[in-house]
Amino acid sequence: MARESYFVDWSDPPFPKILNIKFAAGYAEPRTLTEAKREIVDHFRNDISHAREQIRLVRELRAEDLVVS
Repeated sequence: MARESYFVDWSDPPFPKILNIKFAAGYAEPRTLTEAKREIVDHFRNDISHAREQIRLVRELRAEDLVVS
């Protein structure tokens, strides 16, 4: 039995889709279902980490830190 190959469609970044590779354009990298799921999870974990860091930085701002040009 052949393993199915998938790819992650990032055409709508907030809502990625896992699709069968047969629906992919030539540039898609074939992945197992587990790899495709992991790609999405890792991507959003990085986004969450970045958002948390930005929130922390904004909370620490003081009036003196703002640059007015």
